[in-house]
Amino acid sequence: MKITQSLSDVAVCEALFTRLELRRKALGLTQAELVERAGTTRPAYRRLNTGTCNTLVLVAVLRELRLLDGLEALVPQQQVRPTEVLGKARSRRVRRTVPSQVQSPIEGGVTTARLAASVPSVASALAQRRKLVVK
Repeated sequence: MKITQSLSDVAVCEALFTRLELRRKALGLTQAELVERAGTTRPAYRRLNTGTCNTLVLVAVLRELRLLDGLEALVPQQQVRPTEVLGKARSRRVRRTVPSQVQSPIEGGVTTARLAASVPSVASALAQRRKLVVK
């Protein structure tokens, strides 16, 4: 059976297990020998068929069947960094600072009300950010 996107997860697991079993038999191993070498149990190995096994069991079985190198082709290392996908459309963050003329109220400077008026609200900052992202 060819494994395709249209198959259910259970069908994919069954097809994968069938292929593992064929490989095991081609190497002349019994299930008992394979699970002993892989350091797992027969029930854990059988759970590969339903897809309810631990990932470590799958990796151990693939290693013993000499199929582990095939994972590189199955899931290749990513060559494109996510920042490259975003490209130059990504805007840089601008750090907002409090104006230098604002002084501490203790020193007779600006009051809290005036300070709050000089710093943009969170809502307005988010609105400006959305505009930048949309452009």
